[in-house]
Amino acid sequence: MNTDITNEIEKTVEVVETKSDDMIIDELAKLPLLEYERQRKSSAETLGIKRVSMLDKLVKQRKTELETETGSDELLKGIEPWEHAVDGQVLASTIINTFHRYTVLPDGGDVALTLWTLGSYCFNAFRIFPKLCLSSPEKRCGKTTTMETLAAMAHRSLMASNVSPSTLFRSIEYWQPSLLIDEGDTFIASNEELRGIINSGHTRSGASVLRCTGDDHEPKQFSTWAPMAIAMIKTPPDTIKDRSVMVTLRRKMPGENVTRLPIEMADLFKDNRRQCQRWALDYMEALKQAEPNIPKVGNDRAEDNWWALLAVADCLEGEWPTLARSAMLTIEGSKESDDEGIGPMILADIQIIFSEKRLDKITSSELVDELVGLEERPWCEWKHGKPMTKTSLAKMLRPYGIKSKNVRDGYVVKKGYSTDDFQDAFKRYLLTSPKIAATAATTLQNGYSSVTTGIDDVAEKKGVAARNATQNKALHDPLHSSPLTTGPVAICSGVADKSGSTGMCNTGNDEREDFSL
Repeated sequence: MNTDITNEIEKTVEVVETKSDDMIIDELAKLPLLEYERQRKSSAETLGIKRVSMLDKLVKQRKTELETETGSDELLKGIEPWEHAVDGQVLASTIINTFHRYTVLPDGGDVALTLWTLGSYCFNAFRIFPKLCLSSPEKRCGKTTTMETLAAMAHRSLMASNVSPSTLFRSIEYWQPSLLIDEGDTFIASNEELRGIINSGHTRSGASVLRCTGDDHEPKQFSTWAPMAIAMIKTPPDTIKDRSVMVTLRRKMPGENVTRLPIEMADLFKDNRRQCQRWALDYMEALKQAEPNIPKVGNDRAEDNWWALLAVADCLEGEWPTLARSAMLTIEGSKESDDEGIGPMILADIQIIFSEKRLDKITSSELVDELVGLEERPWCEWKHGKPMTKTSLAKMLRPYGIKSKNVRDGYVVKKGYSTDDFQDAFKRYLLTSPKIAATAATTLQNGYSSVTTGIDDVAEKKGVAARNATQNKALHDPLHSSPLTTGPVAICSGVADKSGSTGMCNTGNDEREDFSL
């Protein structure tokens, strides 16, 4: 046979054989993980590959190439659920252990992040899904590390350190991601439009914006409904804080050791995300029908924020319902009394002034002087370093329907206020946000019938994962739960009457009790 023809035939055979190998690897790359495990040894023999681990590398590489070529990446189309049912308690233990391994979190923060992570896969089961806000008093408190850890386990996580308003709602509309925004202190507070879009995604029914698009300016509705976590130094704007489960990070101490994050964090926890997806699919209907018992913390918005997380905890069962409610009481109990904004702060101060001075009326000048004289309050440097004036006080009180009127000061009539002017505002805006009572844990036990152990009993236990050790071979570390507390003793605000009683204080129970100053 002609030598040239022989060489050409050999080249053709080599090409056919190469294509045949590629086809086999393509087929293996498209198989579910369990099915691939069944075929990998026989396929390696067919391909003449001595080491099965080499086939694993080739299949993994080809799978990545196929995902890039077809656009079937996880962010766009989600992740394939785990092949079989998942033990929710083992899964939750894996997640909380991961946060323990890589981050230092405050009491209750590890439980909140774990439940939020699972909730990101089933947020469509709820009417409200809370923002997760990671704040810190200073830099270098682990916000970015916590966000990266969260991103490795959350549903379709999309992490960014800056975002414009239009990019925000277009990204949510296109990918339906869990949006993780880092460095929020550098751009959110100064952008009112962006804050409005972020706020809109809190309640499912109102989670959208309207924009005109295209050459014909056709109106279009863009969704803003997505799990969202924000990390920032200092506290966020009040409207975002009000819609968030707040986790305040602190700089770790020398004795607090964590593991450095691996480079391929997302790849390392892919199976974990698949298990989360399977758990969410299996429990979606139960979560839609959930009616979790919510501890009373005196703040309707805070109770709404925890609804989804407590529903997830109830579906996990075991110790998680108790851990979740303890975390709620701890986190909500640590909030400052002025966390609802500057308006309730000045109302509270005015209430104290009326009560301590035993007044039923006061002139505008005297009220301003009293406010400016209060220590550690903002009224003495209210605007550009200058004290509050009668005009600025009137502007602050106007939204509450409170206006100055003529009051008699001796023989002179001046502008001022009476206690009657404030009664409605005091009742509506001060009694709804007291500190959580120290007895809140007892209320929790009475209201949640399936909890057989008290909060104090939970704190004595070593962790959720201990009893699952034999089932939990994939866990990185055993769970070490820090003691859980129920928050500080209640500080109550009320309406002062002539006898000095401050009215009623919500202690976490439906019944209200009278206290005296």
